[in-house]
Amino acid sequence: MKKAPLTYFLILAITVCIFPQAHAQNTDIAKKDLVREGNKLYKMAEYAASDSLFAAAAALDSTYSTALYNLGNSSYLGGNPGTAKAAWMKSLLNTADEKEKTDIFYNLAGIEMDGKNYGEAIKLYKDALRRDPTDEQARYNLALAQKLLKDQQQNQNNQQNQQDQNNQDNKNDNKDNKDNQDDKNKDNNNKDNNKDKDNNKNNDDNKDNQDNQGLD
Repeated sequence: MKKAPLTYFLILAITVCIFPQAHAQNTDIAKKDLVREGNKLYKMAEYAASDSLFAAAAALDSTYSTALYNLGNSSYLGGNPGTAKAAWMKSLLNTADEKEKTDIFYNLAGIEMDGKNYGEAIKLYKDALRRDPTDEQARYNLALAQKLLKDQQQNQNNQQNQQDQNNQDNKNDNKDNKDNQDDKNKDNNNKDNNKDKDNNKNNDDNKDNQDNQGLD
């Protein structure tokens, strides 16, 4: 069977909005058709095209959690984690399916892991496990996130300690330089004083010599 073009489903979505008299029935049909075709493209890794169909379905019904959830999956694999996160959050607010909620928490945790926000990832994995304690992948990732958070905090502490040590070393170096400069200035002052003293002594000698010459 020949595949329906992408524009057909977009036109169908627009048509539903234009003719409100058949809105409820047509909307339900249209949004499901859009998701169905979006799923086909998703399986073919045509993520940009599947994004458009899932988004169109969600535009017809902003509470359609399936379209929102699928949009999140498609956007994430298509390299748009921001769009994926927003879609999953909306899906979470509009679904009563606990399995879907578990998957959403798991997926949101994955985005936080990608961003090295391990503390947030831990919370989300725990949310997933509260709904499905048998999810071993979530349990494994939770342990991994906890380890990565610990390592991250240790590295931050090490960096802070190193910075503090560098600051202290610089402070000590500045103090040593000041002390050395003070000692140097003191030595110069002593030399100047000795020079003045020698000059005075020479003046005294000259005076004595002059006095003796006068006596002769």
